[in-house]
Order: sequence, then C-alpha cells, then structure tokens
Amino acid sequence: MYSEVSYKNWSIAENYYQMAIQLIPFNGNPFNQLAVIASYELKSTIAIENYMRSLVIRVPFTTSSDNLYLAIEKVKSKKDILKEKFRNRQYPKSFSKAYITSLKGDFLNDYERLISYAYGSTKE
Repeated sequence: MYSEVSYKNWSIAENYYQMAIQLIPFNGNPFNQLAVIASYELKSTIAIENYMRSLVIRVPFTTSSDNLYLAIEKVKSKKDILKEKFRNRQYPKSFSKAYITSLKGDFLNDYERLISYAYGSTKE
C-alpha cells in the first residue's frame, strides 16, 4: 500500500493545506499534513522542515515530534548508502581527483550538518 501512495497526485490536498495555513497560521496541523505529503513524495528535506514548523508554532501539532524523529532516522540510515554511492561514482576525466573528493566531502558534511541541526545537537 505504501508504495502505491508515492505515485498519487497530492497537489489538491497540498493546496488545501496551504489555504489552511493562510487561515490559521498559528496552528501546526496543516504543516504536519504538508510534511506527510512530502514524505509520501519522498521529499525528506521538505518533510523534516514542515514537521519542525508544526512543532515550533503557537499551537503545535505534538504528534509531529514522533514523525520528525522517524523522518530523521530514515535519512540517517541512508548516509552509508550515499557514502558508498559516491565512492564508486564515475566522473569525467576533466574533473581532478582532489575536486571530486572535495565535492563528496562538502556534500556529506552538509548532509551531516542538516541531521545534527534537526536533532538539536552540533559536533562543535
């Protein structure tokens, strides 16, 4: 069932939740629902952002904290897969090895920083 969900068109529902935000901008529920839609569409960053927004608002949607945790765990689990994918990727000969290594490092550092920020902790 879940695999079928990701192929649906959620734009109408998304528009209604955007209208709900305009009508009740202090309520976290519409942000939670937008996050759920984003997770169905496999848009992890948008889902995490909307889960956070649904929690740091005048009337938070408290169930979002569980959803946020699960979304972050899902992204964290992909870290090793991403590292392996970048390790074996083929690049044009015009790219220097140092440049490619730099790109990989920057991407993974940014990715880790996003996860650390979402958890509320930093390495510094």
